[in-house]
Amino acid sequence: MATASGEQWLQASSSHFTVITNSSEKDARHLVDQFERMRWTFQKLFPKMNVDPDEPIIILAAKNEKSFEALLPADRLGKGQLKLAGFFLRGMDKNYVLLRLDANQEHPYSTIYHEYTHLQFRKFDSWMPLWLNEGIAQFYQNTVIHDKNVELGQTDFNDIMFLRENRLIPLTTLFMVDHSSPYYHEENKGNIFYAESWALTHFLINTDFENKTQRVTDYVRAINHGKDSITAAQEAFGDLNALQKQLEFYIHAGNYKEFTMNSAVAPIDESYYKIRQLTQNEADAYRAEFLAQEGRMDDAKAILDGILKTDQQNPIALEARGTLAMRQNDFARALELYGQAFQLGYQIQGFLERYALLILSQGMDDENRAKAESVLRKLIQLYPKNPVPYDQLASILRFESKHREEARKLELQAIENDTSTLRYRLNLEGLLLSMEKFDDARAVLLEAKKVFPAASDQRQIDEHLGQIDSFIAAATQVHMSQSNENSDGVSVVTGDVSAANAPKHPAGSATGPKHVVEGVVHGVVCNYPSQMDLTLVTPKKTFKLYSMNYFKIEFSTLNFSASDKFDPCKMDGLHAKITYADNPADATVDGEAQSILLKK
Repeated sequence: MATASGEQWLQASSSHFTVITNSSEKDARHLVDQFERMRWTFQKLFPKMNVDPDEPIIILAAKNEKSFEALLPADRLGKGQLKLAGFFLRGMDKNYVLLRLDANQEHPYSTIYHEYTHLQFRKFDSWMPLWLNEGIAQFYQNTVIHDKNVELGQTDFNDIMFLRENRLIPLTTLFMVDHSSPYYHEENKGNIFYAESWALTHFLINTDFENKTQRVTDYVRAINHGKDSITAAQEAFGDLNALQKQLEFYIHAGNYKEFTMNSAVAPIDESYYKIRQLTQNEADAYRAEFLAQEGRMDDAKAILDGILKTDQQNPIALEARGTLAMRQNDFARALELYGQAFQLGYQIQGFLERYALLILSQGMDDENRAKAESVLRKLIQLYPKNPVPYDQLASILRFESKHREEARKLELQAIENDTSTLRYRLNLEGLLLSMEKFDDARAVLLEAKKVFPAASDQRQIDEHLGQIDSFIAAATQVHMSQSNENSDGVSVVTGDVSAANAPKHPAGSATGPKHVVEGVVHGVVCNYPSQMDLTLVTPKKTFKLYSMNYFKIEFSTLNFSASDKFDPCKMDGLHAKITYADNPADATVDGEAQSILLKK
């Protein structure tokens, strides 16, 4: 079990990095400098890439094996596991790099560069095949930074000799290795996986450069368009048996090339690095936060509870302990701790995003909306390029018609800040539908078809276009029904509308008092294209709820991520917290659903 370390820890920081280490001040400064110089290298190599992630970068640099293993994930501590010298973790609102400083390697900073490369390519983690992800990191890990130049793509003698002495993994197996594979975890298999991934990546990058081809780019593009790794490799690289023989020849021939770039003009000033000694509670809070993010909950909780007994003004510990409470479904405690951290000025953007959602999860009443709105407006003020708070604030304001125009502008800003996320455009389309701006909603989708060529995105956009057509048809029928109402108040509906699909409830929005109920959803029925009926079973009562336009319902999730293809008509069996309004005009139901927070 991890406990308070009892060691002296230092913090070294620059404009872009924070190093937390129990080593010397000299090591701390050097680590910051190496990361700054590697950042400049990536900035030059990939000028279109945003080399600075939205989340802070925290480097935990352990001086020896003992302090390093005290922070490793539990599944990396067992006997026979692959020995690591570094580990990258993308947390909820920070990026972490864990390093072991006493690792004896040919390239002493290879672990630093390896993990930083993972950070730069973080946006591709969800779909990039593991061999290429690790191969690219291996390619850049052997970078050598001098005062006036940078050497890229150097070979590692140990890797070469290991590959020459051992049988290679068949490429059809290598291309399919994932995070659950023994080749990624077990020491014997893992060594050959990493070495061969490096060799193949090195071979492809060099031969692409020499032959002026782009096979790696073609492979990545095919993967991104939904091809499996084997098919994509066959299309980009050709016959895989031939490629295997070429790789074996490349490994044994020893004709390896490297690249050199001039770094004399790199604008790096070491005098701006700041060093300070951390208190024991500060150091332990960083360690516990990291342990919590990687899943060692009990260890993290023990450290954090110890800190908060003597230091209730520690914002890092408050936030980390609040996150643990949220993961344990103790949302009241999480809200309390998050509120304290917020009041102490803790303003990491991921935390603020999560805090706003946590507030709203307690119910969509006016008080909670106002609290969440204040947090989101602070987010926009501090991080104006972040699309998330614009989108989240728009989702709050859209509830009232008088605020929907502002919500529309916020959603447009979210799209401007992030043109690569389809969800924001779909949210704007839904907002425009609730404003009955059907042509504008269609225009948003038609523009999205041009921007998102992937087949899965095209299918999703086409589904939404079809929904708009159905929505327009439904709205037309409602209008015809209302315009043909006779003097006795009896609706005379014209057109081809069957009794089974006729509207069951009043077309106008419910205006009665609002309530929040929590239970399990059953009996969801969707018809008359956008009409929904459902029941919510709670320990005390079963509620009958409806919506005449489920595009207007604000859906959100708390402890899971709904896919872009989420279908609200298939919620049966999910736990939900629903805000609904009374509708005195309809005695057949308890009210009209206005927001639904789903949990698993």
